[in-house]
Amino acid sequence: MLAILFLISLATSAAAGPLMAVDLGSEFIKVAVVPPGKLPEIVTNEMTKRRTSAQVAVVDGNRLLGEEAAALSIRYPSKVFSRLRDLLGKSPADSSIQDLQQTHLLPYNIETDSQRGTITVSTDDGSVLSSEQLVVCATPSVVLPSCLSTSCHSPANVQCTCCH
Repeated sequence: MLAILFLISLATSAAAGPLMAVDLGSEFIKVAVVPPGKLPEIVTNEMTKRRTSAQVAVVDGNRLLGEEAAALSIRYPSKVFSRLRDLLGKSPADSSIQDLQQTHLLPYNIETDSQRGTITVSTDDGSVLSSEQLVVCATPSVVLPSCLSTSCHSPANVQCTCCH
């Protein structure tokens, strides 16, 4: 990844502004910034770590992200959603989703969105969230400094802490 970022830094030396790259993985998210004419640097999170856990927890109607969500995964596994990127754009009947549930023992139920045929999950309070809604708010606030209200609020008014 660093070699690619170095090549990008050479290409952006004449660019007007910095370039940002996001590595949205199944387990972790990493962000790099390439200022014009400088070497790339990996952005650290609020815990001064170079990678952020790609987990989202829904607790009392609020979404907790990254390290806060990971800390809850042992005590309240049904409130923490992980491996979200692997759920995007797939049907619950997809064999890769069934393999994912068996391999990683996901502690949440995967359901079908009756209108779109894609994956949704239910929270403890009965809210139904799509995998897309969870992934948008799993992205660090450095990437999404201001979220759109339509992408960060579920139909049940679950608010995302990255937006507020």
